[in-house]
Amino acid sequence: MATSVVHWERREDSGWQKYDDAATAAIKAAEGAGQGSVQIVDRGTTCQLVFAQEGPKQVNPITGYRRNARRIVNPIGSNPGQAAVQWEWFDGNNWEAYPPEISVRVEAAREAGEAECDFTTLYGQDFRIEFGVDAWQTINGKQQPVRKVTTTLSPPPSAPAPTPPAGGFLSNIAGMVLRRSARLAGLAPGAQVPGTSANAPPAGPSSPSTSSAKEPEDEDEAPLSAVDFPMDGSVHPSLLRTIKNPDDEDCVVCYESLRDKPAVRLMLCKHEYHLECIKKCFAQKPKCPTCMRAYGVRTGNQPENGTLTVKTYTYEQAKHACVALEGHEGSGVIVINYSFPHGVQGPNHPNPGTHYSGTNRVAYLVDDAQGREVLALLRTAFKRRLTFTVGRSQTTGRDNQVVWSGIHHKTHPYGGAAQHGYPDETYHARVKAELAEFGVTA
Repeated sequence: MATSVVHWERREDSGWQKYDDAATAAIKAAEGAGQGSVQIVDRGTTCQLVFAQEGPKQVNPITGYRRNARRIVNPIGSNPGQAAVQWEWFDGNNWEAYPPEISVRVEAAREAGEAECDFTTLYGQDFRIEFGVDAWQTINGKQQPVRKVTTTLSPPPSAPAPTPPAGGFLSNIAGMVLRRSARLAGLAPGAQVPGTSANAPPAGPSSPSTSSAKEPEDEDEAPLSAVDFPMDGSVHPSLLRTIKNPDDEDCVVCYESLRDKPAVRLMLCKHEYHLECIKKCFAQKPKCPTCMRAYGVRTGNQPENGTLTVKTYTYEQAKHACVALEGHEGSGVIVINYSFPHGVQGPNHPNPGTHYSGTNRVAYLVDDAQGREVLALLRTAFKRRLTFTVGRSQTTGRDNQVVWSGIHHKTHPYGGAAQHGYPDETYHARVKAELAEFGVTA
């Protein structure tokens, strides 16, 4: 009978990296016990792994710096070190692995040449994975990218593998994946979601249906006034509610009980904090510290003398101008030109009063509905001065340069993702997720 090996990873600048055995064991134990967080030691630094609604986060309690973390389940065959197929879905921020039982069925359907793998009957709601040039997960009409990856499996640990939760596809992990997908698909609160039923077991600790993400109860909340929460208009008090009787859980900012001090619930994501703690967090960045949901209009320090211009090409015009996008034959092209002259750094730049070097950048989008949607978001980001900043160029190593601020653009019409070009099937989803991190969603 097939078993599985579970390991945990953290997101580094260079990619996903595995935790060591001690940290992994601590995380697994906390997850199994239903804890909301656990203390681990990562490369000599004591950190907190928080089981957040939008996915696990590693938190440095000294600096407050957060890294994404994830749980990976790899099916094991007879030979450790063999290649294993794993299917993943993109949740708007990260690629998330399906549980082994889902991956196995999806791979079997694809190998059989079927057009889709349909779980609708099993879960009682529309849940399908469709195959084609690209693979897509559809839950109640909402589509998200899906991909197949091949990994080399590590030998199983000396300790026996844990017994998988009872219920097959209705395991806690499967329920977590489907509940997260259903939430992103916009299901109404209280609606039955794929992977759950009246007789299903309660959600596991990494499920978004934990107490920190509970639906608000009117009798437990009270409006917050501008006097209680003065943020110079950047975060409206109506986005928070005071909690009269908070649960006996820790505030993930200060790690003290929510009952010790006045507490509030953020109304867009339902996470709870001490009032004074969230004030300090929002003063630095108007985002939920747990899920990074934006709660205000974020602006950057992009130089004010830049311009954004757009030109569109039909496919024939794009071919003549040598800007046709690889993998999108027949499609028109949107060309974005950013231009910044030289200038002097202001008070919000690294070296106020020092001259900086300007730049000219070109970016490309497919001229279709998705491309035009991304263009509108990029225009908003530019107006909010979020697209560029002043700093060190990663290309030349020079300081005092106008550089990208972290919203990725396609700067070549060809060469694939490795060359910041096309084709790249998940670019639209990734850049929208990045823009959402900057608070740009419409």
